[in-house]
Amino acid sequence: AAAGVAETAALYPQRTGRLPPMRLLAQMLGTYLLAETTDGLVLIDQHAAHERVLYERLLRDAAAGRGTAQSLVVPVPVDLTADELGVLDEFLPASAALGFALEPFGGSTLLVRAIPAALVRQAPEGLIRRALAALIDSRDGDEAVRRLAIATACHTAVRAGDPMTHPEMEGLLRDLAAAEDPFTCFHGRPTMVWVSR
Repeated sequence: AAAGVAETAALYPQRTGRLPPMRLLAQMLGTYLLAETTDGLVLIDQHAAHERVLYERLLRDAAAGRGTAQSLVVPVPVDLTADELGVLDEFLPASAALGFALEPFGGSTLLVRAIPAALVRQAPEGLIRRALAALIDSRDGDEAVRRLAIATACHTAVRAGDPMTHPEMEGLLRDLAAAEDPFTCFHGRPTMVWVSR
């Protein structure tokens, strides 16, 4: 990983914070996007890149007070464990900032009425469980919204082995180029490695 960071930093000076224009060539091994620049080739880790894009989008929407929600046609009830109920007071306002619409539904049940629009392809119950687990397991002292954004982005980003259509790959490159930090995911892994001429 250290070599990837050094190579990425050498190609993309941190002072600009922006990626050069890239021409998408293909998806390799269902894991990497291959793109061409004027100086060589770039291998983009599709999972790390998508994590970065989702994480920044969730936090940007939360900071602007506009966590973009997608209403569910049929609300989904989620029965909570005792540990999950223990973090509910912290979870409800933080999840609302990200675009979740949740409400207690009697006893230990939580009703999911909407999820963040960026995550519409995900099962609502799974999203809620992963987000609650992030609050239960967290020991890093980060604020709840950031912890939820990390957990949500990590578990909903496209994975290694997931096929992507050409428009999806182009959209990911466009979104990564617009990211504040396109060079690493929030775990610190490089999103790309450069191969020179």
